[in-house]
Amino acid sequence: MTTYWRLNGVRNRLIHRDRTQFVARKADEIELAAKKDMGSLSKHLRDLTENKTPTLGPVLSREGALLSDEDSCLEQWKDHFCSLLNNTGPSAPPNDNPSQPCSHRPGTDVPPDEPFSPSEIGHALKRLKNNKAAGICGLNSELLKYGGPTMLLFLHTLFSTICQTEIIPED
Repeated sequence: MTTYWRLNGVRNRLIHRDRTQFVARKADEIELAAKKDMGSLSKHLRDLTENKTPTLGPVLSREGALLSDEDSCLEQWKDHFCSLLNNTGPSAPPNDNPSQPCSHRPGTDVPPDEPFSPSEIGHALKRLKNNKAAGICGLNSELLKYGGPTMLLFLHTLFSTICQTEIIPED
């Protein structure tokens, strides 16, 4: 574990150094552009301030092929969430041990017909750290934490639906 922390510190220092060099290089380019003409200055400023949209990472198809083009990735995500939200069954098993349903979590006294209690979800939400996002979706933990009873009800319904979905083993 100490090796991890040491390497993580090295990584953080390198990221900080690269970011500092990038900012210094951009500042020099903008300063030089300001001395030349307003057209190149506005181009540099536009490059820095225009909205950048996040790109999708590659995803696996149901057949196991790696999809990298944006249209097929979006279609795969659409199929995935439609199957979750419409309760038509998952496209792939969500865990390595599909024989163990969600409702049998060790150390909890939640009845099998209710895989997650709202109080259990509320307690987990309170433990989330602020200013963190789960992924490219950009859902901040604050949105989940301060969503109130409506958010808690939605998450309870979503998690219950996911856990009650029949898992179809792959042959």
